[in-house]
This record gives sequence, C-alpha cells and structure tokens, in this order.
Amino acid sequence: MRAFEHLHGSSESVGVPSCSGAITFQRESSALAKNHQACLDIFFGYNKIMKTLKLWFLTYTLFMLVGVCTSNCRTVEEFEMYKAAAEQGDAKNQYFLAICYKHGEGVTKDEVEAVKWWRKSAKQGFAFSIYCLGVSYQNGEGVAKDVVEAYAIFNLDSGSSEERDKLAKRMSPAQIAAGKKRTIELKKSYKSIQ
Repeated sequence: MRAFEHLHGSSESVGVPSCSGAITFQRESSALAKNHQACLDIFFGYNKIMKTLKLWFLTYTLFMLVGVCTSNCRTVEEFEMYKAAAEQGDAKNQYFLAICYKHGEGVTKDEVEAVKWWRKSAKQGFAFSIYCLGVSYQNGEGVAKDVVEAYAIFNLDSGSSEERDKLAKRMSPAQIAAGKKRTIELKKSYKSIQ
C-alpha cells in the first residue's frame, strides 16, 4: 500500500488496472491491501514484459514491411563505424553493414558483399541476418538462386517459418527433403538464434 501511495501520492480511492480489470484501490484491511499490491506488482511486471515484447514485435514487423533492410548508414562515416564493429565480430553491426552494401548506403552497392556479411552475422545466430540470407538465396540476390539453400536457412530461425512455408509451396517434395537435410548440416556451423 505504501508503495502505491508513494508512486501516486494519495491514499484516497483510486481506479487502477489490476490482474482482472479496473479495481478501486482503497484502505480496507491489511490483507486486502497486500492482495491488491501483489496484483499491481504482477500487472506492472507483466506490463513491462508486454511493452518489451510489443517493441520487439513492432521492430520486427517494421523490418519485414520494409524488406528487412533499413539502416542509418547514410554517410561514409556511418558506414565506417558499422564496418569497424563488424570486423570485430559484432553480429548486429555485421547485419547493418550488409544492409549498407545491399542498398549502397555510404558505400558502392555490392550484393555479394552484403551476403558475405549476412552470412557472418547469421552464423552467430542473428535472426534478421538469417532471414536476409534466406531471402538472398530465394531471390538470387548476391548469390546464385537456390531454393533448397533458402529453405534450409529459413529453417534455422522459427521467425522465418512463414517465409519458408511460402517457399515450400513452390518446391518439389525432393527439394524440401534436400532442404531439411541441408538444415541439419547448417546447424553444425550456425549458433542458436539471438
């Protein structure tokens, strides 16, 4: 109860969200106040987790809507920052460096180089890079078109399952079987998803 009063500056009746909807929080008995506080603690803890998940989901959705490939790599200086961190092995910066190469942001466009950096990042388990690498093989961008390899790469990340399933509709049963076999091989050199 004191924590609620401290945060909200009042011990008057106040409508606040709870585990099961809006409640009126007022001084009743010590046991009831403890139940309400426990419920609020659960709500606010849950709310924090949901905000984090919503932020991740919105970010992921934004990446999907814009083709997964956007970055702040607008200048040569920004490109050089991504490159320096990528060369040190940072998976996230390897991903962004690949985007710079893919779109020619801060550097001459080079899809082969983009695939190289997505592969390095994907091998470290960076999910966005796994998706981009799969798309590269699926569309033949920076590498020879290879739907079996694309299918196998999409299999590495459950977040890419929708793209994998769409691709599978255009594949023969033999290609799908080969893709599944290739996934097993790839898992030996790719870390768990981050």
